[in-house]
Amino acid sequence: MKRKDWITMFIPFGMMIGTAAGVLLGIFMEPVSRVFAIALGSGAGLMLGIVAFGVFQGEQKK
Repeated sequence: MKRKDWITMFIPFGMMIGTAAGVLLGIFMEPVSRVFAIALGSGAGLMLGIVAFGVFQGEQKK
């Protein structure tokens, strides 16, 4: 795979990692709703994936 292909996979990987973190948070923290934790985790993962995509895309253009 080319580097460009790896860079475009940051967004879905970020969402998957965030969802996994949300599941773990929902399991271990009882007061937090599991659905809320999963949604919050995937949203945070999406945000971090987009930031990583922007950073590495900017480096590639130089």
